[in-house]
This record gives sequence, C-alpha cells and structure tokens, in this order.
Amino acid sequence: MVSKGLCRFLSRHSFTSADIYDLLWFTSIFQELGFSFSLNRIVAGIIALSLNSAAYIAEVVGAGIKSIEVRQSEGAFSLGLNSFPTMRYVISPQALRRMIPPLGNEFISSLKDTSLVAVIGFE
Repeated sequence: MVSKGLCRFLSRHSFTSADIYDLLWFTSIFQELGFSFSLNRIVAGIIALSLNSAAYIAEVVGAGIKSIEVRQSEGAFSLGLNSFPTMRYVISPQALRRMIPPLGNEFISSLKDTSLVAVIGFE
C-alpha cells in the first residue's frame, strides 16, 4: 500500500534541485518533531537522489510509451498478438529509441545533482 502511494506521488510530482536540498535535510526535521531517527548521511543522499531520478525517469518512460501511435498496437492485435507481446515486440522497441535522449539528459542531470550531496558533509 505504501509503495503504491509513493509511485502515485512520484508520477504526479517532479522534484527540482531545491527539493533535493530539502530532502537531504529531512533527518533533522524528524529529530525536531521528536522522533528518535538517525540516518547515515550517505543513505540520506542516496534516498534524495533516487527519489529525484525516479520521478523524472517515470515521466520519460510514460511519455515514451504514450508517444507511440495507437495504430501500432492495433496492427499488432490484428496479427494476433495479445497485450504483453504487443508491448514487448512492438511498442517497447520503438519507445526505447525515443527514450534514449531524455534518459541521457537525466543521467547528466543526476550527475550534476550529486554535488548537492556534498553539502551533507559540511555539517
């Protein structure tokens, strides 16, 4: 149940670099609220960067699949393929080709965002 809620949140919201900075400091917020919560700095950085990348990658994959015309799946259904082989052999190869440039951009962006993790070490 929690993972479904997290997936819905990630699919509807995109994080910015300022949000990553806020996520990096979430351990201190929990401690101020009275929770006895300790988290390694590296783990906090990995969680923040993972949530950021997951949001953007989910958008890229969704847009890549939606960019394929409906006629492609209709043609596959007319050949006798059901939904899984249609996605595997017809839609996914075409969508993957369209997803490669934005995924490369996301890789470069997340590489640049790792510099924000260095802020944790200055505490």
